[in-house]
Amino acid sequence: MTEREALARAGEVFDTIEKVLQERRCACYISKPILKIYLTVHGDDFDFPILFKFAMDCGLLAAFGMLPFKVPEKKRKDFAVAVCAANWELADGCFNLELEGEGQIYFKTTANYINTNLSKEVIEHIIDLTAAAVNIYGGKFRKVIKTDMPVERIPDYINPEF
Repeated sequence: MTEREALARAGEVFDTIEKVLQERRCACYISKPILKIYLTVHGDDFDFPILFKFAMDCGLLAAFGMLPFKVPEKKRKDFAVAVCAANWELADGCFNLELEGEGQIYFKTTANYINTNLSKEVIEHIIDLTAAAVNIYGGKFRKVIKTDMPVERIPDYINPEF
């Protein structure tokens, strides 16, 4: 696929996302020239953004549910256990912890748009999945950061059935 074809295909997916967000009457920032969309989700415990980005070199749409807090450097090794415990239960998407820099936590899911049709239903699934993952695990992640929970208790706290 040529660069022009990849850009055209990304534009089609972008338009589908935009339509879904308009139908849902979501608060969002849309920038078609740079193919980025920021959506604000009003979660159970806190509001958070979902960022949609296109990786045209490999034909991927990525959605990032950004948690509105960061992991202090001294807590990152123990917090990595919380991320692993959450990811163990997820069938689609995963949490990531930025070990270097600011310690950002985000949920990421991707979908290939080159050889598949990212329909309205697929886009809705991506939004709902991202919002649900952040809602389910965000409060637990915050508690792990704010308390001195022993590292061996973290997996059971994150996923009691673990």
